[in-house]
Amino acid sequence: MGNKPDEYTESDVATVNLLADLAWDIAEGKRAENELRQSEGRLRQLFDKISSIAVQGYGPDGTVRLWNQASEKIYGYTKEEALGRNLVDLIIPPEIKAAVKADIQQMIESGQGHPSEELSLMRKDGSRVSVYSNHTVIETFGVGKELYCIDIDLSERKLFEDALRDSEEKYRQLFEAESDAIFLIDNETGHIYEVNSAASRIYGYSREELLSLRNVDLSAEPDHTRKAMQEQVIKIPTRWHRKKDGTVFPVEISASHLTWKGRPIHIAAIRDITERKKTEDALQESEVQYRLMFQNNPHPMWVYDLETLMFLEVNDAAITHYGYSREEFLQMTIMDIRPMEEVDSLQKHLMNTDLQDFRAGVWKHCKKDGTLIDVEITRHDTVFNGRLARLILVNDVTERRKADNALRENELRYRIVANNTADWEFWQAPDGKFIYSSPSCKEVTGHTAEEFFDDDGLLVRIIHPDDLVKFISHRHFLLTAKMVGEIEFRIILPDGWVHWIGHVCQPVFDDQNRYLGVRGSNRNITARKQAERELQRAKESLEEVNHTLLVAIEREQRISRIDSLTEVYNRRYFFEIAAHECSVAERYKQPLSLIMFDIDNFKKFNDRYGHQVGDEILKNITQIAREQLRSADILGRYGGEEFTILLPNSNAQESFIVAERIRDKVGAYKLDIGSGRVSVTISVGVAEYHPEAQALDDLLRNADKAMYAAKESGRNCVSVYPAIDTV
Repeated sequence: MGNKPDEYTESDVATVNLLADLAWDIAEGKRAENELRQSEGRLRQLFDKISSIAVQGYGPDGTVRLWNQASEKIYGYTKEEALGRNLVDLIIPPEIKAAVKADIQQMIESGQGHPSEELSLMRKDGSRVSVYSNHTVIETFGVGKELYCIDIDLSERKLFEDALRDSEEKYRQLFEAESDAIFLIDNETGHIYEVNSAASRIYGYSREELLSLRNVDLSAEPDHTRKAMQEQVIKIPTRWHRKKDGTVFPVEISASHLTWKGRPIHIAAIRDITERKKTEDALQESEVQYRLMFQNNPHPMWVYDLETLMFLEVNDAAITHYGYSREEFLQMTIMDIRPMEEVDSLQKHLMNTDLQDFRAGVWKHCKKDGTLIDVEITRHDTVFNGRLARLILVNDVTERRKADNALRENELRYRIVANNTADWEFWQAPDGKFIYSSPSCKEVTGHTAEEFFDDDGLLVRIIHPDDLVKFISHRHFLLTAKMVGEIEFRIILPDGWVHWIGHVCQPVFDDQNRYLGVRGSNRNITARKQAERELQRAKESLEEVNHTLLVAIEREQRISRIDSLTEVYNRRYFFEIAAHECSVAERYKQPLSLIMFDIDNFKKFNDRYGHQVGDEILKNITQIAREQLRSADILGRYGGEEFTILLPNSNAQESFIVAERIRDKVGAYKLDIGSGRVSVTISVGVAEYHPEAQALDDLLRNADKAMYAAKESGRNCVSVYPAIDTV
């Protein structure tokens, strides 16, 4: 047609194809732009509906562009009040406004947000609020860079943390005050998680040394220790342990098994019984004398000199009950266990030479820890080792007297309280008739005492139908079991309102076991029930926030340990692990080696192919190296294109084989970059750890020397320092 040539040239075809590709790219770009705008709108709607986490969006100058519902709740500004205003004027305290302005500018210019941190910001009413805040810079198509802040209200967590710190401080004081050694031990590995100061004092190790040991390291009978841990034995009267200086000594162990941080553990209280064992050995030498006198008596007993009042002998029960050792007792007089206010009375009592009664009445004694106890004294004058003496038997009546006093106080209190308490107290005879009803029944039930006296079935009728069967079954059970019991149920008041009642029921029997009726105490617990429901809702909300915080903390911990490009350990964390592995190798006399490798001519490679290709090479080489290692081996990025590998339980010759395998795999790897395939080689150094002559720094220097020896040998090879036979 017309002047159209009969055939298209190759140039014509290429031009048409190029125009078609351009048209397709333009269409795809428009579609992507529309999808991006829709995605941005959906994201903003999602942010706005999040009720538990505050999300704000700001322009480069700090102007508020996004303010969700949680932000309104935390800071007190409505969305309409916040939008269009500047972040610094809204919630930033005066003392940090200048710093925040500078931070905003720096984040916008760099495109990098700040790490998550805890901040104290301002509410609309001027009060301060603690938040856990994360800042992210996002560049949006057609809008430019925006700063997004995600804040979590820490107010309730702060209160919880304060209470937790107070509880932990009390626990730590009790923990450290204990004279016995206290250990927190993993049931499966025997690893020691925590110790008190007494443990260091008794065993001679520092706290840090103890935390690097296992429980079997302290035992002179490790097989017995492992068996006891497997069987979860809770009491071991005698076990032989070893101190840091090698001294073997006897201990008594009490254990409590529980779960801590998802691990089965046990708390072991270990008492050095060296002195007690010496005492026991001495007692065995005069066993007949002690048995004849008083040694096996369960009550505390002693003999004292009538002239000097010094203790001449005491039995084990006295030592256990009073807390003094036998040696301490024998350096004391009987005056030393009396409170000051009874010393004069005791002296007058001892001066009375006409005492005939073998019972000396009730006295107060003082234990070693300062505890005062009430005791009944029985005495008998005798001669002991040629001295005029007195044999004393002690019966501790402290608890009995407390019980007697409490009973008398309770009886008096009940008489007073029954008629004056806000609780409704009643007594029903065996036939169900009310014998007594306190005046407060009107406030509790809406009915007068006279109504209950006149109508035996009134109580059952006002109980909520859904709780009636439970109430009747409860009463029947208590009557059969002859015991006091508690139950909670609802009653319906005359005006139709429903109240919760806390009911304590006690069947009453006389000395001949005849049933006398039921005593009941009833309290209006409606407010408590409502508070419990509110508390449960608050608890669930707090648990949700706590879960969010834990996730954030775990994420930050990973970021602080892992190299972001290669996803292996960073230099700092690698050094922490390496120091621990060197300590383990030294303690257990195990081999340990280090591999260090470097990509040959990597700077030239980057200059030629670009840093993006270089990054891909780094990521793939670390993956290749990881595939050649055991799970116990530790791979880290030492810096730039240098990497280190720690191999526990491996000597230099074994590590050389691993290094050769990695070098060979890396050399065979080809990276497809579109225009072709590229590869690199590595130079590798190997060094073995010798703890008797080296530190960690020496191990790193030796591996580095070996690596540079490999480079000087032409690169793409493995060198060992010092050189060994690798054939």
